[in-house]
Amino acid sequence: KVDTMVNVFSSSNRGGAFRVANEIRYFSLFSSTDIDFTDAIFSQQEVRIKIFSLFSSDTIYVPENVNVASKAFCIFASIDNSAPNNGVSHVRATTPVPTIIIEGFSIFSSVDIDLKRTMKEKFIKMADSFKKMFS
Repeated sequence: KVDTMVNVFSSSNRGGAFRVANEIRYFSLFSSTDIDFTDAIFSQQEVRIKIFSLFSSDTIYVPENVNVASKAFCIFASIDNSAPNNGVSHVRATTPVPTIIIEGFSIFSSVDIDLKRTMKEKFIKMADSFKKMFS
């Protein structure tokens, strides 16, 4: 199964509880695309996201128990992968976790891959960093 998202001078958001396809393709031209895997249901171990992003800003939110590998080609662009890549579930050490592989091209664009955290989690992380800084 393949999901496709096309945005030209527009924006789209994909989130909530949805069954993740084997492959997601998105074309983003002067646009914004947000994909939120926080509540997604993974039925396979590997998901490929094929991107073509031109003059766009794209964000992919992942839960903590998902690995992310970025293999995209950038020209005057950035891909910021802040998601952990540990290979096993944080719940059970022997449980393999799904892997999201991001491939494609990013030209004059930004692609951010990040954990979606609540405001409380962000404040706790900030407080912990202050503790480390001042101790």
